[in-house]
Amino acid sequence: MSEAPSISGIRWPLLRGETLSNYDWHPFHHHRFMESEFLAEILLTGQRAQGFTAMLLWSVSINQDPAGTLPMSDRHLAVLARCASLAEWEEMRDIALRGWVTVKVEDPQTGVDFERLGHPMTLAIVTEMIERKRSNKAKQTAGKDRQKMVRIRKKMMGLKVGREILENPMVMNRLVRHFNLTGLHVTDENVKQILVEEFGFDSGVRPFGGANSFTRTTS
Repeated sequence: MSEAPSISGIRWPLLRGETLSNYDWHPFHHHRFMESEFLAEILLTGQRAQGFTAMLLWSVSINQDPAGTLPMSDRHLAVLARCASLAEWEEMRDIALRGWVTVKVEDPQTGVDFERLGHPMTLAIVTEMIERKRSNKAKQTAGKDRQKMVRIRKKMMGLKVGREILENPMVMNRLVRHFNLTGLHVTDENVKQILVEEFGFDSGVRPFGGANSFTRTTS
């Protein structure tokens, strides 16, 4: 759409393999579209079909690899645009690809760049969706960590671990991180073993040398 920043020649922020193919929706900034010069042009010039094809390609690009891009090949573009033939695509092409430019995409396996088509609008959409995806993942991880901390604390209470240790956030966070990294289940034996290995507890789940020794091992 009009007045979008130029992205010609930029490196696309997503790598090959980074897709949003499991999403069945994407945000659409309808106010921006309704007030755009692009919409005014297709309406005033009787090119509604071309305008619809452009919108179709914007949507299709979200599920491409990487998300928000399109292939360079006219043959592939014709298929994605649901055209019946290359001739029909040629009639649509100029308007349907308005705003699309060549961008560089990195293949993480080879480290080599290759070319795709990118659009400022799809760049904004996929950036928003990726950030939302990362935020949701962070919230899910935090929720799982809280649940795991509750289970660990219950096991430690059963092992008669002192309150000053149960209420030490650094200790609890370190225990959660250990279980996450090792993939161990939160059992009495595993909690006891980690207390012995990580914090210098003896087999009776008491800090060696008393509380002062424990404080030194966790500082």
